[in-house]
Amino acid sequence: MILFKVCRVAGLAIAATLVGVSASAAPTAEGDDSVGMAEVSGDPGAAAIAEDESRRLDDPQIAAVMDAVNTHEIQEAHLALVRSLNPEVRAFALKMIVDHAAMKEQQTRLLARLGVVPMGNPVSARVAAIREEHLALLRLHSGLGFDILYLHVQIQDHRTALALLDEQLIPSAREPALRALLLQARPIMAQHLALSQALLLRLGARR
Repeated sequence: MILFKVCRVAGLAIAATLVGVSASAAPTAEGDDSVGMAEVSGDPGAAAIAEDESRRLDDPQIAAVMDAVNTHEIQEAHLALVRSLNPEVRAFALKMIVDHAAMKEQQTRLLARLGVVPMGNPVSARVAAIREEHLALLRLHSGLGFDILYLHVQIQDHRTALALLDEQLIPSAREPALRALLLQARPIMAQHLALSQALLLRLGARR
């Protein structure tokens, strides 16, 4: 499983790198968003995470995971609208709000029709905890420093979301309509990842 290859301590690595990196240490090769951000795979809680991943989620638990993903994407984007001065970053953040709010609303309507209530679980709790760490880190920055950190976080978060969809949520979904909704969400998440990577490269090229 690669659900949390970029795991919960990665946020601290992002912040530490952001403080230490110079203005010239931006991504220099297309698709290489790793410059200035370490991917941490030695999380002490990795064994517990792997155990959580091995458990098949039911539909209410899947819904809770997606709620956590969408809710925190919206929160991070709202913060970007306040802290960023870059028009492209702000436009990206607005797209995150529109797209993730739409996914959240579509799921809410579907669950109401199916009579399904989201149920918290270890995976949704870990997603929420990681995103809260990201929000706390983002609140410490503004301007260009915020932009770079926000885009790194977006890359990490969308990679994690895609891994969740591919490895756990889509395979576990029992209700065909819920599975269809997850399959519909996947290309949107992939587009968000590509947009955040491209925008980070453009910011680096301007420095």
